[in-house]
Amino acid sequence: MKYIMSIILLLIFTLGCDNTPKVENNNVKVKDTIVFNCLIFPSGVPSETYSIQLHSEGNMTVKFGEKAIGTKGFTKVYKSEIKTLDKSDYNRLLKLQEGINGMKEVKRGQLKKGGWEIIIESNNNIYHFYYGDLKGSFLHEIINAIKEVSPIEIDIHGWS
Repeated sequence: MKYIMSIILLLIFTLGCDNTPKVENNNVKVKDTIVFNCLIFPSGVPSETYSIQLHSEGNMTVKFGEKAIGTKGFTKVYKSEIKTLDKSDYNRLLKLQEGINGMKEVKRGQLKKGGWEIIIESNNNIYHFYYGDLKGSFLHEIINAIKEVSPIEIDIHGWS
C-alpha cells in the first residue's frame, strides 16, 4: 500500500509541476515561449549581428555578435542581455506584431551592398527585408520600437 501511495504521489508531483524550461540571466526568469524572433545584420558581413527575441512573459533577450554566414546562429557573442519591458512597451510590440501577422510574407530582393538585412519570424511567417525599405509599414515601425526598448544599443549605421 505504501508503495502504491508513493507512486501516486510521485505522479501527482511530476504531472502537477510546470515543466516549461526557464533561462536565468540577471535574476530574471524567462519562460521559453518566444513571441517573435528578429535578426538584424549588415548584408554579406557576419559581424555586427543583433538577435532579438520577445518572450511571452514580457522580457526581451538581445544578443550582439558575429553570425555564421548563411545561418542564424552565432560564432561569437560579444554581449547578451535580458530586459523586463514596461507593460506599455511590451503591449506596443505585441500590437505591432499583430499588424505584421496580418501581412503576407516578405522576401528580400536583390542583395544591397552597405544595407542592413532584417529577418523577423512571427506566427510561422518570415519577413526578410532591408532596413529603410517598407517605411510606414508595421515592419518598419516594429524595428524602430525594438531599437527604442532594447537593453543593448542597436546601431544601424551607414558606411562611407
